[in-house]
Amino acid sequence: MSDLSGLANAGFGMIITAPIALVGAVLLAFVRLVFGTKI
Repeated sequence: MSDLSGLANAGFGMIITAPIALVGAVLLAFVRLVFGTKI
């Protein structure tokens, strides 16, 4: 049971982390674009 629980937690962690990382990458690219045009 503990193994299944660990796998479930890891799966949910990836499901939650992936979109956050994706949004972070997009925001970082947008900020670079904005500051790149300003500077």
